[in-house]
Amino acid sequence: MSKKKKTAPNRHLGTFQLLDNRNVVGELKLDGKNTNVRIHLDSPIESQNIVKGTGVSYAGQQITLIDCISQPPSFIQTKEDEFRYYANIFPHYVALGSHHFDPDANCIKRISFQPKDIYTLFYDHDVLGHRFSKREDLEALLKDGARTVPLGEHPHFIYFSGKYCAIEATTSIGKISVHHRPAFNTRPPASAHIDNRMLISLEFHSHLTFKEAMDNLLTLNCFLSYVAGRVQGIKNIEIETSIDADETPKPLAVFASYATKTSAKGSHHKPHAGDIPLNPINSPDEFKRVLTSWIDRHHEWAASRWRYVGCLEKGDLYDIDRLVAAANMFDILPPDATPIPASISAELEKARKECQKIFRDLPVSPDRNSILNSLGRIGKPSLPKKVNYRAQIVANHFGKSLPEISTACTTGVKIRNYFVHGSLNGINYKKIQPLIPFLTDALEFVFSASDLIEAGWDTQQWLDNHHGFGHSFSRFLIHYKEHSDELIKALDSDTELSSSE
Repeated sequence: MSKKKKTAPNRHLGTFQLLDNRNVVGELKLDGKNTNVRIHLDSPIESQNIVKGTGVSYAGQQITLIDCISQPPSFIQTKEDEFRYYANIFPHYVALGSHHFDPDANCIKRISFQPKDIYTLFYDHDVLGHRFSKREDLEALLKDGARTVPLGEHPHFIYFSGKYCAIEATTSIGKISVHHRPAFNTRPPASAHIDNRMLISLEFHSHLTFKEAMDNLLTLNCFLSYVAGRVQGIKNIEIETSIDADETPKPLAVFASYATKTSAKGSHHKPHAGDIPLNPINSPDEFKRVLTSWIDRHHEWAASRWRYVGCLEKGDLYDIDRLVAAANMFDILPPDATPIPASISAELEKARKECQKIFRDLPVSPDRNSILNSLGRIGKPSLPKKVNYRAQIVANHFGKSLPEISTACTTGVKIRNYFVHGSLNGINYKKIQPLIPFLTDALEFVFSASDLIEAGWDTQQWLDNHHGFGHSFSRFLIHYKEHSDELIKALDSDTELSSSE
């Protein structure tokens, strides 16, 4: 199989403004992590913050460079006593369009983007189509004034339904909407077709800085990664600013040098519209309910959720680090997502305080600090209890579909503890080791599914449908009984596994 040809860099020759307001010739090369602006100078310049952040291409494009890193200028000797200087600047983001803007100003009104699986996540069977028709059905439709389109016996009809907005929902971070942007090619007889492009837009309640807008975009993309069952790569970012005063907005195209990409690992596990847990087209109210609730608590859940997305990014790669990360997601959840701390007796509280005083008076050492940390955790839920609490939420909704789900999660935590603390706690690692991918999947499934359930996901509606391998959730359920039986068999030969610690 031939290798995929690499896309040529997008180059823009123009002038760029220095901090001292001089304009110099330079070239912008848009090429992902290799994006670069090279400026050319007649004289040396001392400052490393060379470029002011704006430029104009010779084609008339206004260029805004964001979060730049500059290299010290270099030089080329052209003659014995003549030198030409140049410097390279790496921008983390570049905006191209009709105007410049200040990234630190509250001027971003709307941001749009295209996640990798947008056509699957918002699949609508009826929005575009092709129909066989009878001549009499189309004659009136295709009559153009005095001219009538001559029709054969079996005409074909290609259509767009006119439903430009697939769905929209108002959330705490802004109004989220998904739009179709069809382009029509009607130049017969060579071709006649409809090219459809979809974008998700986030219109903010008030104008934001560029960083704030990008943070909200990433929050939304994190949610879409949940729904798709794999990390969503981002492309075609556009922003609308308050600086653009035209009646018809002219969005700026934004290029991220380190854009989020869908991992190549496990790329054969593409989502299928029939397997994803939420259907925004057929069940829009459920989708809006889950989306708004999920976003409402993202600030408190962000650290755990991004750890989960990091696990998804590994695709089919299962290693110890992924298992540890999957277990640790539960440990950094906010308090209201885990069991309520248990009350302790007055005698135990007195003893704890006395012990804390004794150990605080000792010289600082790892052992002394470890004891103080353990004393501080008395009464607070342990990691196994946090995991079991979340597993019970899933068990209550999935019922017979997931027998022994708590056992799978508890075993995963024990294996995690082995690699973090060195204690197996009655587990025969050699027998459990082949099941590490299953234990990892169990922890990841419980974490994400319980999150969606609390946000309003109707699990029974999803379970009532037939599923294939088009989502991490459905793949986990299909193989669950086989792997769960293997786990129970492996544990039966060891010390009976306690359900909690």
